[in-house]
Amino acid sequence: MQIVSAPPGGAGLARQRMVKSGNFATRSAGAGGMQLVPSWSSDAAAPATISSNKLVVAGAMVGATVRATVEVSDGNPGRLSCRLMVDGVQVAAAEQPTTSSSTPVSLSATVNLTAGALVHLEAYSITLSSFQERTIKATTTFLEVAPV
Repeated sequence: MQIVSAPPGGAGLARQRMVKSGNFATRSAGAGGMQLVPSWSSDAAAPATISSNKLVVAGAMVGATVRATVEVSDGNPGRLSCRLMVDGVQVAAAEQPTTSSSTPVSLSATVNLTAGALVHLEAYSITLSSFQERTIKATTTFLEVAPV
């Protein structure tokens, strides 16, 4: 039997961050619900490997922080709903508290990460009228993993 463990503390994990490149119009629940948020680039200050719009974790850690801030760039009615996923499992979810485009969605979770884990963001528009889309803003939207 092989036992695999991640080192405690930040010894095995450096901060890794990807930032949104290009705005993204989310669809409403009526048009299909949650969807993977595409088009990311690595942050030069905290380099990340990105594959198929997912951050590929380099290193491992017990009790790492996974977080995202999602900003909206339009004034369509409704709110944005988001969730953070690690290896296909939801670890955090949050909704935009108001319909104001200046109110970001913030998500955070403490999780155990292994090397190669895939972290991504999903979102959809909670609409007041049918098929209104919310647009996720580029450059100020980010997803990161970090030691605690």
